[in-house]
Amino acid sequence: MACKAPRRELLRPFAALSAPQCPVAVFRQTSSPELDTALANLRERIFVPAHLPKTSKDLIYQSKHHHLLESESVTATLGDETHILRPINRTKDEPRTRTAFHYIISLMREPSDWDNLVPLLEEIRIAKRRLPIETLERTVRRASQTRRWDTLLAAARSPKTTGFELRDRKLVLQVLWGLREEVMAASWEDATTDSTLRRAEAVCALLDDKEHCGGQQISSSDPRVRPEVVGVLLELAAVRALRRYGGKDEDGMVALYVERLEGVWWNLDLADMKEWKRENARLWAWVPVWNGLRLAERILGPHERVGWVSKARDEVSKYVEKDRDTVRHEAEEGRVPKGLRWLEDAEKL
Repeated sequence: MACKAPRRELLRPFAALSAPQCPVAVFRQTSSPELDTALANLRERIFVPAHLPKTSKDLIYQSKHHHLLESESVTATLGDETHILRPINRTKDEPRTRTAFHYIISLMREPSDWDNLVPLLEEIRIAKRRLPIETLERTVRRASQTRRWDTLLAAARSPKTTGFELRDRKLVLQVLWGLREEVMAASWEDATTDSTLRRAEAVCALLDDKEHCGGQQISSSDPRVRPEVVGVLLELAAVRALRRYGGKDEDGMVALYVERLEGVWWNLDLADMKEWKRENARLWAWVPVWNGLRLAERILGPHERVGWVSKARDEVSKYVEKDRDTVRHEAEEGRVPKGLRWLEDAEKL
């Protein structure tokens, strides 16, 4: 059967088919050629095509039209850039979004490399690709190693365009735990503790935004009502009170977070664990809560909520001590798992 002749408009130059489309993000030069190449490949294979109108997408994706692109130069104008359209086989030519993204963030070793995170997330969103929560958690861990909290907050402040939505408690905790690691590495120094508390508060303030948790009905999985989330804020406020105010709750923040923690205590989840690695994970999740309660008890003195603080601390302490003993017994010799490391550091305060 004879092939149908291509529609006449497909043969015209792209400029004659439509007005210029919005520009594609231009990534900044990074610390390595490998990272530059990875970003450029994703841009050429996924991001540029995502900005094209349907007629141009038909040209590059439909094999029956590929001979047109091979026989003559067809271009597309996106912003100030002119792109030559080339055939793309979606199965062979397009990189897998998650795999490519993991590779890119693994190459982001210098702080300046992370300047590309927000435009990268925005382009992934425009291309209608989705990154799973586990990938965003990995992104937080990687960014925290270079202390690029500013770029993470920038992504979280524009969830509609970046897809960085703080709805999952694991993602929120990953951010807060990364912040805690930083202040712990600084030996809980006063200025670092204060700035870290402010960042943590900025993160939690975003949770009420409609694009994050504000538009959903509160459930037990909502990060706003998780004791582990409020516990990090209480711990940071308590350490700041010790370091800056001589152990007094001068600004009332310790009492405030105690009140908030009491308000979400109904969501306490401390079921028995059957694997020691899970107990280690629970240990590092609950050490900030335990430490925050322990320090608050010392700071608040005769405050009306001290009775509840003591009771809550005792309740958590049983599991912290149990998990500590199990992890110590099961961990490889010479290795200090994260939960145990966090507990031993907290006990020094």
